Amino acid sequence: MFHYKRKSSYLSNSKKINNVSPFQCIEMTTVIKVKINFMSILGEMIGVHEAIIELPENSTFKNLIEQIKETYGKKFPKQLYKDGEFQYMHLMLNRRDIYEQKDADHPLKDGDVLYFIPPIGGG
Repeated sequence: MFHYKRKSSYLSNSKKINNVSPFQCIEMTTVIKVKINFMSILGEMIGVHEAIIELPENSTFKNLIEQIKETYGKKFPKQLYKDGEFQYMHLMLNRRDIYEQKDADHPLKDGDVLYFIPPIGGG
């Protein structure tokens, strides 16, 4: 997927500035989409069970986690998100365990799926 960025010198009324059309492709960047699944009661707690996050190509697991914290961090229950860190959360990328600190540099690819699995108890 490609996104087109516009220079800040454009006016909203689509006039040419410096002989550059406001619809001219200035820079093309490739993005990847990563699907996020908030499992079990966690989805109900934060108000979304599934989301798609778009990141620039060559993003890492750390970049994805930072975006999730920025977007959803305040919605997480205090028991599971404290001082900017996930607590007691099991994370899986493409159905394999992944760890926020140890796997921070793990490269992502388009179509990856990240699962947030909260602690589950019962009796």
